[in-house]
Amino acid sequence: MAKKFSLNGHEFRNGVFVTPMNDALGELLNPCSWFTERLPEYIWIGLILNSYDSRKEGLQKVMELLYNLAFISDELPFPAWSRIFELDKPLQDQFFQVIENLHHISVLSPLNLLYSYSEKPVFSAYFSNESVDFKKNCDILESMIRKMGNHQSDFSTDVRFCVLYYQIVSGKFHVPPEQLRELSLYPIIEHSDEMMRSIRPLIRSIEMQFPLVNHPFIEDFWNKCGAMFECKSFTLQYEKDVEDSIVESYTVFVKNVFYYYGDLYRITNPLNDKMLVLLGLATYSYKRFLEIVEHNLFNTISGRSIIRVLIEDFVMMKFLLKQETQNSEIWKEYQSYGMGGLKLVTERYSALNKKPNEKSHFDLQYLNILVDFYKNRMMQNMDTRMFEGGNVKQKFESVDEKDLHLIYDYDSAFEHGLWGAIRESSLLSCDSPGHQYHCILDVENQQKMKSVWYDSVMVMNKTIKLLVDEFGISDDLKKRMAEHGM
Repeated sequence: MAKKFSLNGHEFRNGVFVTPMNDALGELLNPCSWFTERLPEYIWIGLILNSYDSRKEGLQKVMELLYNLAFISDELPFPAWSRIFELDKPLQDQFFQVIENLHHISVLSPLNLLYSYSEKPVFSAYFSNESVDFKKNCDILESMIRKMGNHQSDFSTDVRFCVLYYQIVSGKFHVPPEQLRELSLYPIIEHSDEMMRSIRPLIRSIEMQFPLVNHPFIEDFWNKCGAMFECKSFTLQYEKDVEDSIVESYTVFVKNVFYYYGDLYRITNPLNDKMLVLLGLATYSYKRFLEIVEHNLFNTISGRSIIRVLIEDFVMMKFLLKQETQNSEIWKEYQSYGMGGLKLVTERYSALNKKPNEKSHFDLQYLNILVDFYKNRMMQNMDTRMFEGGNVKQKFESVDEKDLHLIYDYDSAFEHGLWGAIRESSLLSCDSPGHQYHCILDVENQQKMKSVWYDSVMVMNKTIKLLVDEFGISDDLKKRMAEHGM
């Protein structure tokens, strides 16, 4: 039987971490969004509640209104705006008359921005208010959508209580006596009361059970809001958060380290495969690190891709050193594996009888020279598997670098263009609730993510320490390592 893995209650099955909720309910779970699907139906209740300074008075007035509505029509299952508009005109007239008697007509006038006289003549006849300007009504409507947006807020729970109250007084929903006693207290006690800690979740859980999705109405509501309100972009603006002098000092130090190892390799053992591979990997990381500094990539997508490379190179260095204890030829095999991958690309071009565009960054002629440099290409195998088998995570675990894998996994999303990386880096958030807080394309490259500087230093330090452990270092550089916290 396959072993089950758990991550904060999530069950791991067939490569997927399944949430506890989905695990319990499976296909029975059909989540309905309060914000997108229910708020438009009950925004009229929110507007009325919000018009009173006193929460208790507002709830009392809305409860009186809903009590009247329950007796106007037995056919109305919910006090949903779309269902009210579906009532016969005489019934709509009765209902709007009740609202007019209980509240000032201006309370619902912002909704005229969404429902004109030609669309909803009965409503418009009661609540159109030419004295209120378009901008003010827009602001009221947008403010109400924002206020009702959080389904767990006190205000949204007040609205949801009113919906539940209608269900109870109309006889369409029955609750056990003990729950009914709790619900009866809701409109008369404050949200600060300790009892509310159990009553609010009860209201929200019951209200969400009522099936309510009128797709044409919902779509019309949000389409009109989208056209009416302006986008308000929200951007992250993290700074480099490190002084230039610190960057310069550390970069000079790292460069001197690699000068040292370059001379050491050239003078002492220029044909040693182990030294070549380790210093080659480290130098590649060093050059990627320099790209961050020289091109100011601290807060960019490219910076995250570079961190991923630095981590992968360091882990590969540790992995090769560990494998050396069992396989003294690991250094040659690693080189052969890499050149086989390069050969595979050139062979595929040959198989297609094609050549890259002469302006392409892919230089086929030079790559063929590299493939033949170490071994006759006729003797060079091409391994399409990951080097030494297994998977990336297993390599991290085998060299005791689990924590680094978390960062590597995050940065890999940027390398592969996964949606989490796209959402974080390339799409701005619109702060307009009327636009459902949708995304805005970051065409002007405004989004600046958190700096990669500290992680780049952390991985470079690990890489340098590994080289020091293997090959030693001069006393002067050892002293400078201490100055940089190594």
